[in-house]
Amino acid sequence: MRILLSLHHRLDPNAGAARVIIRLRDEMRALGHEVDTFSFDDLPSWLPAKAQPGVFPLFFARHIAGNRGRWDVIDASSGDGWLAYRGARRAGMPLRVTHSHGIEHLVARAEREEAAREGRTIALHKRLRRHGLRLAEVGRSFRNADLAMALNAAEAGFMQAELGISPAKIGVARLAVDDAIVAAPLAEPDPGAPFEAVQIGSYIARKGIAHTAAAMTAVMRRHPDVRLRFLGTLCDAAKVHADYPPDLHDRIAVVPRFANGALPDLLAGGTVQLMPSLFEGYGIVKLEAMARGLIPVVSDDGGTRTDVEDGVNGLVVPVADDAAMEAAIERLIGDPALRVRLRNNALATAANSSWRRVAAERLNLYEMAR
Repeated sequence: MRILLSLHHRLDPNAGAARVIIRLRDEMRALGHEVDTFSFDDLPSWLPAKAQPGVFPLFFARHIAGNRGRWDVIDASSGDGWLAYRGARRAGMPLRVTHSHGIEHLVARAEREEAAREGRTIALHKRLRRHGLRLAEVGRSFRNADLAMALNAAEAGFMQAELGISPAKIGVARLAVDDAIVAAPLAEPDPGAPFEAVQIGSYIARKGIAHTAAAMTAVMRRHPDVRLRFLGTLCDAAKVHADYPPDLHDRIAVVPRFANGALPDLLAGGTVQLMPSLFEGYGIVKLEAMARGLIPVVSDDGGTRTDVEDGVNGLVVPVADDAAMEAAIERLIGDPALRVRLRNNALATAANSSWRRVAAERLNLYEMAR
């Protein structure tokens, strides 16, 4: 097949969504298919960065129109195809796919719920653009596609119930962990080493940072040897430390940015990986942490809990429940045998993931929908 994959970001191999597109492209090529990409890297150099998200669908539509007959499948990230995917599919047209990296409607819902819990109002410009016009564009992209690709069952259910998409047009696509992360040497945990919690991802409200702060402040106050590490915050340590009492700062490490290849070393010595996200499309870093022997403690959100079975290979707590998260961490601190069992099962889960299999499953979905 000849396939075009789009993404409304730059193809940075150290960024989550971009890394997914790069891996899919490379694995599909390895399976014998011709795969192109279209991203912010393909926009005119004179275009200001702030304008790129808004005009990307226009340039994407022009790119498709100027290359008619080139592809059998056009697989666009959510919102990219609202201009390109117009009218019914006619004979000879490529299969039109819209895929999710975390469907924006559910992101917006999580943001509204968190704002209501905190008693604050979401800014007008955000309500108009991200919670208004953008959601209309994304909804149109999914509805007009011949195949709507969700990342988890919750997204698939939303597409059917709220966007009115037929179940026959919805597919669920898994993600995987890089072979290099799984294969990197892994030391056995040192029973005498400090208990260390790790949170990976940008330091923003949607990642549940307020709930990490509440739970970990209580835990660290009770346990002077417990440590906390943040990776990929995209902000400096001062912003993170501002959410914690000064006496805990020397036990909180912050790595604002890192290359994905450095992840095995950065996770070395970690005990648990915290993901109290209000919403995740998939949360691939959770699977990467599991591959390095960290036990996931995650919120009960559709994408966040994907790959995690409570009490089997990790612990699942209600969304935005500080007390439950604190209790889960305390449970792991106090039960070394549980840590061993969950760690071994987490390693097995990650080892069973494969980008080659993920690419093959996606190609099969294309074939069934064509």
